[in-house]
Amino acid sequence: MMKRGKLFFPLITSLVLAGLYSNVLGADQICTMKLTACPEDYNGKAIYVPRNVTTVSSDFKVCMPSLPDENIDEEYEAPSIMFIIDNSTSMIGNSSTNDAPRDSGGVRFKVVSALLDTIYKQFPDADIGLTVFRNYLYLDARDNSNFAVFPDEYYTRYSLDERNEVYKNQAYIPLLRLDSTLQNGEKAINLLKKMLLTEKTTVTRSFGLNEVSFETTVMQYEPGFTSTSGTNINVAFDAATYAMKNAKNGPDGQFVIFLSDGEPSRDNWPRTADDFENGEEMPTTFTVFFTDPSDPEVPGSIETMTNNIKNSEYSKTNHLSANYSMNVTYDTLMSVLMSQALKPIIASLKKEPSSLKLNNKTYSNYNITDSTFTIDPIILKDSTTHVEMEIQYQVKVADSTTVLRDTTVKSVFDIIRTDARDVSPNVALNCRDTIYYNVSITAPDKDAAEAGPDNGTFQITRTNSGLGDLTVYYTVQGTASKGTDYSSDKLYDSIVFVPGVSSETISITPIPDAVEEGDETVVIKLLAQKNGRNIRYAISGSDTAVVVIKDLFHVSIAATDKDAAEQGPDNGTFRIIRNNPELGDLTVYYTFQGTAAKGTDYQIDKPYDSIKFAQGVSSETILVKPVTDPEQEGDETVVLKLRTQKDNRIIKYRINGSDSAVVVIKDLVILEDTIDITVLLNPVSRNVPIMQQLDSLPESFKKSVTYQRLTNLPNFDGNTSGTILAVKTTGHKEGPVTGKAIMYDALGNVVKKLEVGEIDRRNGDYGAFWDGTNLNNRKVGGGVYLMRVYIDGEKMKSIKVGVRE
Repeated sequence: MMKRGKLFFPLITSLVLAGLYSNVLGADQICTMKLTACPEDYNGKAIYVPRNVTTVSSDFKVCMPSLPDENIDEEYEAPSIMFIIDNSTSMIGNSSTNDAPRDSGGVRFKVVSALLDTIYKQFPDADIGLTVFRNYLYLDARDNSNFAVFPDEYYTRYSLDERNEVYKNQAYIPLLRLDSTLQNGEKAINLLKKMLLTEKTTVTRSFGLNEVSFETTVMQYEPGFTSTSGTNINVAFDAATYAMKNAKNGPDGQFVIFLSDGEPSRDNWPRTADDFENGEEMPTTFTVFFTDPSDPEVPGSIETMTNNIKNSEYSKTNHLSANYSMNVTYDTLMSVLMSQALKPIIASLKKEPSSLKLNNKTYSNYNITDSTFTIDPIILKDSTTHVEMEIQYQVKVADSTTVLRDTTVKSVFDIIRTDARDVSPNVALNCRDTIYYNVSITAPDKDAAEAGPDNGTFQITRTNSGLGDLTVYYTVQGTASKGTDYSSDKLYDSIVFVPGVSSETISITPIPDAVEEGDETVVIKLLAQKNGRNIRYAISGSDTAVVVIKDLFHVSIAATDKDAAEQGPDNGTFRIIRNNPELGDLTVYYTFQGTAAKGTDYQIDKPYDSIKFAQGVSSETILVKPVTDPEQEGDETVVLKLRTQKDNRIIKYRINGSDSAVVVIKDLVILEDTIDITVLLNPVSRNVPIMQQLDSLPESFKKSVTYQRLTNLPNFDGNTSGTILAVKTTGHKEGPVTGKAIMYDALGNVVKKLEVGEIDRRNGDYGAFWDGTNLNNRKVGGGVYLMRVYIDGEKMKSIKVGVRE
């Protein structure tokens, strides 16, 4: 006899009906039988049931066998999975090359979020972690106490300066049990899904002298430090390796799912860029490489990594490691991860039946919840029904080279209908009375509301009302609670029809409250059986009806001042209105969209994602404050869009009218003739001293007083490379001019901040010297940089400065 598993398929206690048959079953009843023990327990036996048992239940129970092998792990183990997601600039379309984004829809985040829900349903106690990376880990340890950072020994090993802001704060989400509650009261699965939220945006990037705009999707989350371009796979895999050290599973239960689009780059990291290829200390890894149609191949470094992990002895499942190359869409990525990654993960840890062959018909629709296959009902013959059964199982054997192998269990037995014997052990009967009535249920008024309140109604109808009284049984379900969310004078667990009455109405009266709970449901489900009571009816049509209780609040959005302008600046105004302010607080969620970029083109005086109405407040305004700049961008739009869902939060309002409103920011009209701003050297060599480069200027200019004054700037060093910013004002103002120049790289990161100093106020001469270094006083690389010049707090000019080797 084969043993059964300890947790996946628990042995159901036998239900012995012998001796109860004559007391429970009525002469006018028909019954269905269900086997409650494991099918192999009936092998070679005869099963006796009463003659009014006509069918075998469509829910056919199976149990989990084990092999006669001491190395079989029969205990249930939820997996430990680290998701590694590439967030490099090439994914979202703002890299330093003019390539289209590999994932403009953000499907890698959306698919992983959906996979978390799938894993949570199957394994609520699974350990899941998340690493998002560019040239560093993309999470900032200062943002959440649940984030993890590298230990001190990591920085010592690779000679990294832990005082560097990025090095010391780069973080990842360690392995967390999905159903656990974190220190801040948040569920672990909710933290993971929050980090995967995305939003659409338009990014504009400079490529040489050209600017290219992309419509793309980015993470809603941004770290507090600056993360530049690059693909540092080493640091991502290092984080996964550290996370796995705290996995509740051993190596055989550890897995990595890696989503990327590029080979690694060094990015000033003091180690070899392709270290990750060795696959050392890495568990089973499934890689999806994002490609485009012009280059569909997986890079050699990824192939090498996968092969090294497959051949590693880290775990007995490492040979399952694989990589896939594709032009990714949501459906293609979901399909490959479900079938090629998640399915092998589950299959390698779980011992599930794969198929059931019953009387020459094969079934594969196994239901893990109640350990059953759904079969076609077996109609029992008048005397003896012969049953032949064969179940195919997948079993994990710890010392097997293939990890998984199939096992077959066979069982043969007879079912005999007779009234001369008691019901056999381990057989459950489901019986019903001969039918006299048909009953049905509807919701004639399915829409109820707290406002008013407005009642909803159910109606239960029966046939043959002249035959006598009838009790109809039901259960009350739904998300609303009786006594808290609604009241009803008839809603219990049954309703009695007196003779001559063919229908009964049940009213639902909502109870208004100020709790944000969203629309709720009241569900009545008719019962076809009730604890052995005599039920004399059949259900016609659906056995269920639903009344929806609408929640209280309604909100609307308008742009009460839709015209804003950089000139002035002149603010624009949004106004959000809600009803029933006396009923309590209300939080309304929204997003900002449009062609204007928040923080760059405008600021607002309220939070960027939600606004809270205090009790008694019916409207709130949001000011749009344009940010004045000299760039000729044309008119831009700010779109405020109300949201009807936000993470897993309950939204307690409905939107009246349009869900969006628009404010237009008029561009600034700039007077060009008041201040003259120039850069003396452009492009500038990063290796030639500036005095040598200045020799290329016209002799007439080099002999001028202005030239002498510029080269005598306080921080000027003629022995280093760099360039000089010259500012000439004409009748600007009586007082001194103050200003600054800020250098940006091609990704919009701040490289250097310069003070514009006074040279000769009477002649309107001012200037600044840039020695070609960054904020850390290190020489910048070759490329195109953007210098933005601000005079008296206003952005006056943007100049592209080339740096050549």
